[in-house]
Amino acid sequence: MQKTLKIKLWNLVYVNKKQFIWIYLILSDLVIFGGIWAYYKNPVLDDNVSKMTKFYFENDVVFWFIIWIY
Repeated sequence: MQKTLKIKLWNLVYVNKKQFIWIYLILSDLVIFGGIWAYYKNPVLDDNVSKMTKFYFENDVVFWFIIWIY
């Protein structure tokens, strides 16, 4: 008899294979839509923001793409 596979997700709950795939598909979609939203929002930055914040907002599509690949 074959046992069902249980995956411990984020060290919190056990899910089966189908639930695991659905959770990560939904999270991937959120990351993709968040990246598209951030790309088209084009926020206006003040002159006194940190270099890291300025770098992030100038290259936000790259960061979203890296997160999506992960």
